[in-house]
Amino acid sequence: MKKILVLLLLVFVAQNIIAQNTDPTQFFFIRHAEKVKKGEEDPALTKIGEKRANYWSEVFKNTEFAAVYSTQTKRTLSTAMPTAIKSELTPIIYKTESIDLKQLAEKYSGKNVLIVGHSNTIPDLVNYLLGDDRVGEIGEFNNSNLYIVRYSPEYSDLVLLYIPIK
Repeated sequence: MKKILVLLLLVFVAQNIIAQNTDPTQFFFIRHAEKVKKGEEDPALTKIGEKRANYWSEVFKNTEFAAVYSTQTKRTLSTAMPTAIKSELTPIIYKTESIDLKQLAEKYSGKNVLIVGHSNTIPDLVNYLLGDDRVGEIGEFNNSNLYIVRYSPEYSDLVLLYIPIK
């Protein structure tokens, strides 16, 4: 009986060690680059926004992405495209209200995923993965934040960087 209990205990410990060693998925969240303020309902990027979109691809030049996600607006797709092209990927369109980040974490376990969104959606997505309300609103003129969330079912953490255009 002792041998069976010891064996069961070893199996339990081994399962916990394996579960704790799940490779985290790294999510990189950015807001779209600067957009034209007046006019269209779905505005394009300004010249500075185009420069920032290209700059993001330089920031990420040493990061291998498994996927690039973007909402369907011109400004997010235009922000995502330079990085997607450098990564030889096609942006995947998502809807903020229906994206399942935990399912994506499982799908891309141990890999990097770029998600391009909006000032009113990125904080909610980041907070969902963190399991708290640590990230607040993004200011109207702040297009420079990079939120890196390492997520696994056992833990999550956040690195927030401010990356101004050169």
